[in-house]
Amino acid sequence: MLSSSRSADRDLAGILQGISVGLLLVYLATELKLLLPPALLQPAWQLRAGEALRGAAALPLVAGVLLLLARRFDPQAEGLGRRVVLLRRLSIAACLGFLLLIPLQITAGLRQINQTTAAEARQLDSVRRVAQAIEQAETPAAMNQAIAQLPGLPSDFEGQFAKPLDQVRSGLLAQIQPQIKKLEARLAELRRQRLFSALGIFVFDGFMSLAYAIGFAALASSGEDKPSLLQRLLWKLDKLAGWLRRPRLAVRRQQGPVSEDWIRAMSDENEDSFRR
Repeated sequence: MLSSSRSADRDLAGILQGISVGLLLVYLATELKLLLPPALLQPAWQLRAGEALRGAAALPLVAGVLLLLARRFDPQAEGLGRRVVLLRRLSIAACLGFLLLIPLQITAGLRQINQTTAAEARQLDSVRRVAQAIEQAETPAAMNQAIAQLPGLPSDFEGQFAKPLDQVRSGLLAQIQPQIKKLEARLAELRRQRLFSALGIFVFDGFMSLAYAIGFAALASSGEDKPSLLQRLLWKLDKLAGWLRRPRLAVRRQQGPVSEDWIRAMSDENEDSFRR
C-alpha cells in the first residue's frame, strides 16, 4: 500500500514537472513572438515589451508553483531540486525586472506622447521662425524671403510693398501672433488630453507590474530551503515597525512610572504584530 502511494506521488510529480516545463516554453515562445524584432530605443516597442511581459507573466508563476509541488510529492527525483533552485533564483531577477518596468513604462509613455504631438510642435516652430524672420527683416528682399516661408506660398514668392516696411511688418505680425497663440493653446490641450488618457494606463500597468513583482518575490529565493525574498522583506518591515515603537516606551517612562497594565498592553501589541 505504501509502495503504491509513493508510486502515485512520483507519477503526479512527473506530471506537474512536465506541465511546468510546458508553461515555461509557452511563455518563452510568446515573448519571442511579441518582442522580435527588437527596437530598444523606440518608445512604442518599449511599451509593447512591457505589455507582453505582463500579459503572460502568470505562466512562469504557475510553473514555479507546480515545480515546488512536484518537489514536495517526489523529493528524491533526480535533477528536480536543481531545477527548483534555478527557477527560484531566476525569480529574483524577474521581481527586480517588474519593479524596474514601472518607471521605464512611464518614461516610454511620456516619450510617445511627445512624439504624437511632434507634428503640431513642428508647425508651431515653423510659424515662430517666420514671425522672427519678419521681425528681423530690414530690406524688401529679406521681407519677401520671410513671407515666402508662410504655409501656402511658393518658395520663390516676391511681392511689391505699397506701404513702408515697418507698416508691412506690423500688419503681418498682427496676423501671425494670434495664429501662434492658437497653435500654442492647441498643442498644450493635445498634450494635456493625451497625458490624462495615458494616466489611467500608467496606474493600471504600474499596479500590475507591482503585483507580479510581489508574486515573483514570494517565489524568489537564493536556495531551496532558504526563506523567500518576500518573507525576508516582511521580516525587515516587522523589525522596522518594532524599532519605531521603541520611542513610545521612552516617552512613557519620562512621563512617570510605568504601570504593569501598560507594559502588558505593549507586549500584547508586539506579539500581535509578530504573528501578522
